[in-house]
Amino acid sequence: MKLSSLQTTNAKFVLGQFDQLAALVGLLGLDLQAHPEDARELINFKNKLMQILGSKLSGVIVDPNYGFESLAFQPKKSGLAIRLEDIVAENERQQLPRIIENWGIEQIKNNYSVAKFELFYHPSEAEALTKKQIVAEIYDFCKYEQIDFLLQLRIFNPMGGVLPETEHPELQLTAIQELRKNCDLLALEYPGSSLSSATVTAELDIPWILLSHHEPKLEPYELLKAHLRETLENGAVGISAGSILWADLGKVRAADMSLNWEQIENFLKTSSLDRIAELQRIILES
Repeated sequence: MKLSSLQTTNAKFVLGQFDQLAALVGLLGLDLQAHPEDARELINFKNKLMQILGSKLSGVIVDPNYGFESLAFQPKKSGLAIRLEDIVAENERQQLPRIIENWGIEQIKNNYSVAKFELFYHPSEAEALTKKQIVAEIYDFCKYEQIDFLLQLRIFNPMGGVLPETEHPELQLTAIQELRKNCDLLALEYPGSSLSSATVTAELDIPWILLSHHEPKLEPYELLKAHLRETLENGAVGISAGSILWADLGKVRAADMSLNWEQIENFLKTSSLDRIAELQRIILES
């Protein structure tokens, strides 16, 4: 499957990150380890995301463990990318990424999908070379299977804690230079400025899109819109958005604190769709 399946008619990307796990589990108040039955609630929610939001996006990203059932509701006009990597806890980002068990490029191809892989990376970390080799091997296998490869690149601090904002642009640019030959589309965190965004574009001969944070509190919606406009003006061609689309959903609960599906559906049909429409408008006007 090619990137064109994920694009709008004017070759832009409006992607929904339906493969998120930790952010969704926290937002919905679920505990998959203590309460295995919560998995059904998570699957139901991902089904709702696909049913209600899928047709308004140019493409959706799903996970094979909890999101596969939602493919039954995938709109024909919405393209598909499926996650390849296993979930990475915050304290595991310096470790080598893992492929989901019993899953791989062949299965992704069989589901007519683009392959998506999220990489936490720092150019100076101990495992940097091996991580680059893993990405290169995934890319080569994708080319062999004739499907395109979406790389979500996140720069992290291998020493722990939050990476200083002043260091991010240079580290991100170095990482891009090291990885740009081994993907077809890059999803990047906000580069930090108009100049940094333009520099990223100048370094690439493949398209790149803005990647929203997993946690909306790190990047409020109004700030995300400003970042989107700025990156579009300097060469980005779209966005990959997840929990920012349903950031306030945690407030929607029944009196006994259980999930109120009627209110959840109403929230997705109003607040979430409104945000998608606004992000689309910003992208189309760029």
